[in-house]
Amino acid sequence: MRTKFSPFAAGFSRCNRSAYTLLEILVALGILVIGMAAVFGVSGMARKQAVASADLATAQLACHSVLNELLAQEEPIQMEGPKSMEGLPDWKLQIEFQPAARQGLYSLQLTVQKYDSRGGWPAGPVYRLVRWVPEHRVKIEQMSDEIKGVDLFENPFP
Repeated sequence: MRTKFSPFAAGFSRCNRSAYTLLEILVALGILVIGMAAVFGVSGMARKQAVASADLATAQLACHSVLNELLAQEEPIQMEGPKSMEGLPDWKLQIEFQPAARQGLYSLQLTVQKYDSRGGWPAGPVYRLVRWVPEHRVKIEQMSDEIKGVDLFENPFP
């Protein structure tokens, strides 16, 4: 009589084997791929956030630098339309002021934004710095027609 071969009958057991099955390897690879996809997704988001943070820090430093230069000058501060900044060609600066609620004070607002060098549309964070200055520090004159009505943050593509 012929008996069927059984690995358990011959003394083989699952505990004594020295290799992994193909299914176990595929499951481990699947788990590894899912983990790697999550890590690469998070690192991509972290890189974008690092670039945005660096842009915001650049805008902040540029705004404070321009404000300090304006306040250190003896002559009155003038309103300026969007213009490129020295040393930062992709960034635009706009200086505006309006009478404040308190008599004799003006609200001086500096706005900085990064623009895409290829297309010219806004491509980064907007940073606004507002300070109140005495009326004698502000030079009020008629704005030129090219500056009037220009919105620095207007979408160029309606």
